[in-house]
Amino acid sequence: VAHESADGCLQTGVYETGRNRFTVDTPYPHDEFMYFLEGGVTLTSTDGTVLKVNAGEAVTIPKEWTGVWDTEGYTKIWVIYSADGSGL
Repeated sequence: VAHESADGCLQTGVYETGRNRFTVDTPYPHDEFMYFLEGGVTLTSTDGTVLKVNAGEAVTIPKEWTGVWDTEGYTKIWVIYSADGSGL
C-alpha cells in the first residue's frame, strides 16, 4: 500500500505478478481501479463476458464481481475504494 486515506476507505499502490490463473468465487469485496503499466490480464466474468486489458489500458473491477482472472504477468497501479472501509 503506497497510500491510505485518513478515513481508511481508499488505498493505492503498485502491484507486480508473474503468470497465474485463479477463480474469484467469493464476490470481490470492493471496487478496484487498475491501470496496467506492463503485461495485461484476461477477465472472464461469471456471466461469460470476456475482457482483455493490456499495458496502457485501465479497468475497474466492481464490488461483487466474480469470474476467472488469467495473466502471463503484469505490473499495475491500483486504487481500491470501499465506502465503509471493509474488504481493504
